Amino acid sequence: MPALPDDDDKKWVYRLHTAVKHQILQKYLGAWVPILGKWNKRLVYVDGFAGRGRYSKGEAGSPLRVIDTLVERMDTFPGSPEYVTCHFIEAHAGNRDNLSAELTQHPNAHDRRIGYRVHPHTFEADASGIMREIRATGEPAFFFVDPFGYDDMPMSLLEEILQLPRTEMLINLMTSFIHRGLAWNTDPKMAHTLTTLFGSQSWQMLAVQQDLPMHQAIVQLYCDGLKKLGAEYTVPFPMGHETIRKIIYYLIHVTNSDMGARIMKDQMIKAGTSGQFGFSLDQPLGHVAMIHHDLDMLPELLIQNFKGRTLRFEQVIAGTLDTSGAYMQADYRRVVKDLATAGKVKIHRVKNPAGKGLDYKDLVEFLH
Repeated sequence: MPALPDDDDKKWVYRLHTAVKHQILQKYLGAWVPILGKWNKRLVYVDGFAGRGRYSKGEAGSPLRVIDTLVERMDTFPGSPEYVTCHFIEAHAGNRDNLSAELTQHPNAHDRRIGYRVHPHTFEADASGIMREIRATGEPAFFFVDPFGYDDMPMSLLEEILQLPRTEMLINLMTSFIHRGLAWNTDPKMAHTLTTLFGSQSWQMLAVQQDLPMHQAIVQLYCDGLKKLGAEYTVPFPMGHETIRKIIYYLIHVTNSDMGARIMKDQMIKAGTSGQFGFSLDQPLGHVAMIHHDLDMLPELLIQNFKGRTLRFEQVIAGTLDTSGAYMQADYRRVVKDLATAGKVKIHRVKNPAGKGLDYKDLVEFLH
């Protein structure tokens, strides 16, 4: 069956998993804007695969939703920042015309604190010029990389983005498509696409690995590649389709900020399926299990990782962010306090020695 064109209405049905993805993006940007804007008067937002302005039944696309979020946060926190430049990249002429028309009619797109440009080429082609501008200004940036496939997001480009100061990414890794592509790995064109995606021929080991379900093996290999390029945190969030009942992609938050990683993970958990780190409509999701831990397992997880060590509370969270499943920051606080009551850790309060709370800078001593 031939691939659908990018502007086919069948590609623009507003699915529940898309709504969850947009919720995660908007909630995180809602925190990112005032935090970064407090110290930087100008910020940059880049959507590498902007698509249409609206879906087939009129639902707003991510560019309109993001602009609304930016304006709302700048209204709530005046001057933090003073201005946000939005870059919307869309290679398909039909989708681009739709997006431009919707932006023209969208009141918040004309707010004096918002500037936007619609770029007419591919993500790879247009990102270079955008990155030159970011390097020149040093402004913090957030990249949303949300393709329909996986053939225009080379690891070499992501490496360049990671080299920008104070830059984060939210990447849609289409593991279901990649899994199918691996079956054609002897085709030279497919082999080149996979090598470009992973940044090396490391993908060839996926065909022989048997330790993990293929979706998890793909995302782990991809995240390992990002970390080799300097990413401190790569938190992957599995996304399920509401009708075919299996994981179709992972949202991967890429950042060097422990605060950013903590906030994003909390937003992912709030948006996801209760009791799981991921989104699905039923349990289990197809044949691939989500990352799922009972909260009673968190004390053991922390002791195993940190026994005999003393760390700041923020380091305790950061050290288990991408392996701990559906644990929020509030869960960590409760568990560390319970461990202290049980005599398994000591809390050395730095900010308020006489207090009973648990600040990020407080020291947690895991006893032998």
